[in-house]
Amino acid sequence: MDRIAGSVDTFTQMKLLGMLFDSSPTAFFGAMTYSHPAELNAYGVGPRDTTLDSGEPIAPGPIGQVYDTLDQFTRLLDNAIDHRLWVLYQQLALNLTVSATALIIVIYMLWLMYVAFPIRKLIFATERVAGGDLEVQLEIDRDDEIGQLARSFNAMTEAVRFTRNNLERLVSERTADLAAKNELIMDSINYARVIQQSYLRSSQADMATTLTDYAMVWEPRDVVGGDYLYFRRFEDGYFFAVIDCTGHGVPGAFMTLIMASYLNNLLTHANRHDPAALLSRMNQAVKTALGQHETSTAEPSEHDSDDGMDTAFCWVDCHHQQLTYAGARTPLFLLQPDGQSVIQFNGERMGVGYVHTPMDYRWHNQTIPLQAGSMIYICTDGLIDQVGEARRMAFGKKRLKQLILDNRDLPMHEQQAEIMAEFKSWQGKEARRDDLCLFAFRHHPPGDCA
Repeated sequence: MDRIAGSVDTFTQMKLLGMLFDSSPTAFFGAMTYSHPAELNAYGVGPRDTTLDSGEPIAPGPIGQVYDTLDQFTRLLDNAIDHRLWVLYQQLALNLTVSATALIIVIYMLWLMYVAFPIRKLIFATERVAGGDLEVQLEIDRDDEIGQLARSFNAMTEAVRFTRNNLERLVSERTADLAAKNELIMDSINYARVIQQSYLRSSQADMATTLTDYAMVWEPRDVVGGDYLYFRRFEDGYFFAVIDCTGHGVPGAFMTLIMASYLNNLLTHANRHDPAALLSRMNQAVKTALGQHETSTAEPSEHDSDDGMDTAFCWVDCHHQQLTYAGARTPLFLLQPDGQSVIQFNGERMGVGYVHTPMDYRWHNQTIPLQAGSMIYICTDGLIDQVGEARRMAFGKKRLKQLILDNRDLPMHEQQAEIMAEFKSWQGKEARRDDLCLFAFRHHPPGDCA
């Protein structure tokens, strides 16, 4: 630009050439090679036209210099225009970017304000309701879909709150009613336990005056149970029975009272020396009393009973020092003083009094000689069949026999403690499945028969 500003003559020449070109082509082309201003007079050019504004004469020169200068000026001007346009483009792009960003931010803020925040409030309120807080209410300040959703939510929580309050009231009333009825039922069950224990008390009294070394465990699964131990002393010996009646709880307890009543009557009027015959008589009495007769024509009804008992009846003859055993699905275990193993006596695999037990079924006696120190063990299946927590297997007869061998030298009450400790350890946290009854004694003649 400095070069252009300094070449004032060149612009004056351009002005002059323009005037000559307007005059005639001849004058124009003649001026392109002039060397002195006087040579231009022939073309009608006066001193005024060849004099600069400062009064100095125009510098002669070829028109090519004008073209070069003009070309340089044009290129510089193009560069300046391109630079300016690029700056303008950048400014425009920046302005567009800023505007677009601002627009996006505005849209996002509007979305947060009118969509995201209300939905988050609704989600938070829903979580509070799920946690049990039914007092939640959403503020409604709009009529669009979200406002309708908030109204529906408030209506739902109001309905749930109303229902809950009614249910709580009903549950409270029913709970109080059930508690009162349960108290009556438990009072009845506890009284039934008193009755059942009163039947046991007479057996325990005879047991205590007859035996010098014995053990007895009676543990109903519930308050009362279907297991029962009967013991009665006579002048020539004593009779005992371990009974496992159908069921447990109150139904089982009722069965034990029936069986004890029948057994007490049979021992008074029948031959107590013959346990097998007593079982047969008991079978007939139970089947007749409960109407449990097997028929081939009528289908069994849900109201028909099929109750009975598994038991071991035993008579100890003090004169002959022997035990007579008859069993109905209840084994007897014997360990002689010099025995190396526990002997198991199995009764018949037929229960007493059940529908499928024939009315005329006959059990058989097994006679067992007793020695001083002979140990007798009888238990119900509540001990043998109890499943353990760890191994999920029944306690079993084999385990019981081993415990008898391991503790044979201990008094019977200490043996009982060892057996029950092992049993409870085996059971662990597993629920008790049945009632449990265990009776064991060591034979000590003549004291046990005095």
